[in-house]
Formats: sequence, structure tokens, C-alpha cells
Amino acid sequence: PPPDFALRYEWQAGSLPPPHHYEYAIHAGPGAQGRIVFRPDYAQHNPPAWTEPLPVTEETLAGLYRLLQESAAFTRAWRRPAEVPIGGSYDWLEVTAGGRVVRVPGQLEAEDAAAIEPVYQAMRELVPQALWARLMAQREAFVQAYYDREGGQ
Repeated sequence: PPPDFALRYEWQAGSLPPPHHYEYAIHAGPGAQGRIVFRPDYAQHNPPAWTEPLPVTEETLAGLYRLLQESAAFTRAWRRPAEVPIGGSYDWLEVTAGGRVVRVPGQLEAEDAAAIEPVYQAMRELVPQALWARLMAQREAFVQAYYDREGGQ
């Protein structure tokens, strides 16, 4: 991959009342650097942003680059369905490579969604299971603290 190769994968839960919504962004590159930024509520509510480093190797980046090439991410005209579902979870990807920025939009037609899914899966797999478990435990504590403050549930 080119030296500036970098990816940002973002995922947001579907439309849920606070404090049940959450979202995260996984970054890889440029070079051997990565991180996850996890927000346990809608951004407009100014939740904390839990940032954790991720191990990213040159081999990992080369594998991601290969997956992007296999999905034709650099040349594909991404298509969205005529009827975009409302309220479901949403993910998208931004890739920098060779001075170009390519954005893969969310809510794609089935064929395009299937083409990019291996890249999304590989990005999620950059986060070790123990870290996912810790972030979800922090999220549960955040939800409980919300209800403790609100005096219910």
C-alpha cells in the first residue's frame, strides 16, 4: 500500500433512545498505528469518547489494501437502494491511498454491501475481543449511571 494508506471505519447503532445508542470509529494507518474511538451515546449529547490504541502491522495494512482492491473500492460506483431503511444501524468507510480519498457510503445496495463487508469485518477484527468486552462493560456502566441520575429503571 502507499505510505499515506489509512482507513476510518465508522459504525452507529440504530435509532435508540438515550442512553442506549452508541457508536464507534476504528482507524488504521497511516503506518503501524491504529485506534478505536467509542462513544456511548449520541455525539450531540457530548458523551465521553473512549480512545484505545490498536495493534496495526504493515502485514495487516497490506491485507486491508488487498481486500479493498478485491472489492473494487477504489473504482466502484457505490449504489444505494431507492428506498433507504430508516432507523437501523449504519456504517461507512473512508480510505486514503496515494493522495486520493475514497468514501464508501452507508446503506448500500445488497451487491455493493456484500463486496465491502470483508473490509468492514477485517476492520472490526482489529479490535481484540478483550477490548470489545471492556468497552461494552464501560457502556453498560454508562447506561446504569444515566438511569441512576434520572432516578429510575
